[in-house]
Amino acid sequence: MNRSSSPEVDSSKLARSYEKGARVMQDQAYLRKMQRYVAEVAITPSVLRNLGAKGLVSRAQNFLADFNLKTLSAISPSAYSGWLNQKTEDLLKEWAVGDLWGPARKSVNIFMVMASLNRFLCAAYALDRLEDAFEVPLDNYVAKTVLARAKKKGLSHDELPRWSTIKQLDPKTSERLQEVAAAMAKEWEIPRGRLDVVI
Repeated sequence: MNRSSSPEVDSSKLARSYEKGARVMQDQAYLRKMQRYVAEVAITPSVLRNLGAKGLVSRAQNFLADFNLKTLSAISPSAYSGWLNQKTEDLLKEWAVGDLWGPARKSVNIFMVMASLNRFLCAAYALDRLEDAFEVPLDNYVAKTVLARAKKKGLSHDELPRWSTIKQLDPKTSERLQEVAAAMAKEWEIPRGRLDVVI
């Protein structure tokens, strides 16, 4: 009576499969380390100075290092603003020290622009698709420069948002400033998120 024999295992194919799996795990570990590196380089004490609370820098770094960038691979540029709004609120909850919407938005924006400029993170999560959706990180210099140029272009004082400080920045003012920045970036033919590099 013939016994059915078990299928032969291709040992070389199995070895390649294990090697591929190991490389994937190594790549994921490397990307996590790279994301943390970018978060720590992006968010320094000078980014979040004079806010009257301790621990904001380290908590922002940890938050940005740990969130899932892979979700960005599946969203369209038009959906990015909704994702950004959620991440801003999530960081605010992580801080839990009052209304610091402006600094939270600035932190996420700095990190996302720097992540998009990192060739490993950009390639892994297709961040180049979103470069025109990224916001320019706002601070006192950037906001005042954008507003001054807008005035030279003929926009009246009443048409422009009022800038105070990053600590006082609210969603409505931020949105209007980003619209003005987008027009400026379009004129200069650069992504809005990198506008602060050239002004």
